[in-house]
Amino acid sequence: MTINARDNKLSVRIFSAVLCLALILTLFCSILFITNERDHDCSGADCPICSCMQQCAETLHLMGDGTASVLFAFLFFISSVTAINAVQPETLIPCTLVRQKVRLNN
Repeated sequence: MTINARDNKLSVRIFSAVLCLALILTLFCSILFITNERDHDCSGADCPICSCMQQCAETLHLMGDGTASVLFAFLFFISSVTAINAVQPETLIPCTLVRQKVRLNN
């Protein structure tokens, strides 16, 4: 395994971990806001807390509906690319003289 392949694997892992943490944090904050503000004193039709609660509920609904399928497709794509790269790294990354660090003298 070359250094670039290890760096690429590490960067994909870091990116997926950050993405996972961002999704979990978004879900947690939305649920926390809804539970904390469910008994607020509503000021009427233009209540800012109610509109924010509605946005949080829509976020939870959208993450429950579409995020799983998009995330599954993204993870499938990344895993298939890494599997192909692990099986045939020479065909995806051509072996050049510069890559092998060959010095060309006249």
